[in-house]
Amino acid sequence: MRTRNTTCLDYILLLIGVVSILYVAAYFLGVRRVVARKGLCGWASSANATVFTPQPDFKLLPPGLFKPIHELDRRILRPKTWASWRVPLWDGSVNDPLNPKR
Repeated sequence: MRTRNTTCLDYILLLIGVVSILYVAAYFLGVRRVVARKGLCGWASSANATVFTPQPDFKLLPPGLFKPIHELDRRILRPKTWASWRVPLWDGSVNDPLNPKR
């Protein structure tokens, strides 16, 4: 049997693979979900609701470096994790079950 000699291309492909794995691992280990609340005091409120929007917190990692993988994570890998949600404000028109009127 003939063995194949290791070439420079093999080392380059190995280096690209290792760097890619480290990049993905650094993103998933370093990013945390922080929830920003919009709709307080009338700014950015929509239809009498408070909007909660998850934002990435990269701690000491540069956010611009991880923007491409965050977009992939937000749109394809974990869209429910990064989705916004609305909490309607109680306007008093319906009885509050926790504080019923007498």
